[in-house]
Amino acid sequence: VSEEAWTPDFSSEQRGGHDTEDLKMEHRREMVEQMQSSEAFQRLTKPRKSPAFPETPYLPRMKGTSKRLEELVDLNTEDDVEGALHKLQARGKLKEWQVGALLRCA
Repeated sequence: VSEEAWTPDFSSEQRGGHDTEDLKMEHRREMVEQMQSSEAFQRLTKPRKSPAFPETPYLPRMKGTSKRLEELVDLNTEDDVEGALHKLQARGKLKEWQVGALLRCA
């Protein structure tokens, strides 16, 4: 925040014979006193006690990860792995993106 944003205009009519710098310093002191004495300032700057939470598992509502290709298709007996994955997709066991991911990562 720039000094001009919170410092009032101290024109020569308002000075009443006082030095502009003295008025600025007095204004700053008043602003600091107001901040320090305000209830909100005290509440916001007061250290808070850390809340105690029971141990929560990481992402508790997240479903398990997708199965690995080896768990879905017997690679020793299956010649057409892509076809087997598409059959699982047709039966509703896999979604299209899962088939694509399994084929890319295989």
